[in-house]
Amino acid sequence: MKTWKTIVVACVIGILLIGTAFYGGFRFALVQYDLAELPATRFALSTVRNYFIRPVEDSMIAKGILSATQDPYSVFFTKEEFEAFEIQLAESYVGIGIMITQSEEGFEITKVFPDSPANDAKIRSGMMIREVNAESVKGHDLDWVASKVRGPENTSVKITVYTPDTKQENEIELIRKKVKLQTVASKMLDNDVAYIAIHSFSHGTAQDFAIQLDQLLAGKPKAMILDLRDNTGGLLDETISIAQRILPSHSVLFYTKGRDNQLGEQTIGESIPINIPLYVIVNQNSASASEVLAGAIQDLKVGKLVGEKTYGKASIQKVFPNMLTGDCIKLTVQTYLTPNKQDIMEKGITPDILYEKLEWSKPFGQDPVVLFVLEKIQ
Repeated sequence: MKTWKTIVVACVIGILLIGTAFYGGFRFALVQYDLAELPATRFALSTVRNYFIRPVEDSMIAKGILSATQDPYSVFFTKEEFEAFEIQLAESYVGIGIMITQSEEGFEITKVFPDSPANDAKIRSGMMIREVNAESVKGHDLDWVASKVRGPENTSVKITVYTPDTKQENEIELIRKKVKLQTVASKMLDNDVAYIAIHSFSHGTAQDFAIQLDQLLAGKPKAMILDLRDNTGGLLDETISIAQRILPSHSVLFYTKGRDNQLGEQTIGESIPINIPLYVIVNQNSASASEVLAGAIQDLKVGKLVGEKTYGKASIQKVFPNMLTGDCIKLTVQTYLTPNKQDIMEKGITPDILYEKLEWSKPFGQDPVVLFVLEKIQ
């Protein structure tokens, strides 16, 4: 006759066997379901990992998935790449104090920040970077060049710059330091016209804009020029705050459209508009958040756009960080329309007054297009 202990042990073993079988069956079902849902993904993943000529890193596969969306603004960032991306939106960073753009001609310095190692070394906008630490930049992308120029505070970096005007090439050694990213510059021009440029919409841009705008308005200007050339965008929250100093209260800044194709409305709430004639300068590198602001100004007839047709980026990205690894996905989650419901994606915004070849030739906008606008204001 079995004892009660034997019966209990048998019951426990039975429960364990049933649980194990259930878990195994459930897990197998999950795997089969996953395989059924994503057969091509699993097949490609397994084949590449087992047979590709080189070891496959997880980040390579992740980048491939994002690349397959065929959306240039949806990307996978490694931890290091994400840190570099965040620097672009920060109020300060450690480096030499320059902004760089990439074109067919190479890597051009488009801005040199005041009180920076680059400014002290007399590096100027328009110079081209040829080498970093004696390594040619040819064949590399913008992120690579930027990452080589940046580095720990109080360390040195050598850059070779080419000056197109003089056709001279010089190697300059600089010591990296913490640099405040001044994204707003302003000045009162001749004939009582206020000039203010926004280089990007980063953390703190709206606050700097408000401070400098109030200083300009204290001089009672008869008109204002807002320069958005080469502003490739940034944070929408900063853009909304800036719009509150330009657009009428409760204006629609833009409409959004997501996967459900339903229109959402982004308004600006209460505002304190400037109420003076406004001219906004744009070029083919004015994109994203700068197009949001320029499009609203044009549609709501708050000011006139002058310059070239803008870039045409009408998509909104959201950042999905991986808290465990530091990696990140920047993914397009919405597109936007202007207040008049114009879709500017890959079309751009056509200015009210066309003016081509908008070059930055002198500080604070003292270049041909600004002089052209000043003539319009007279």
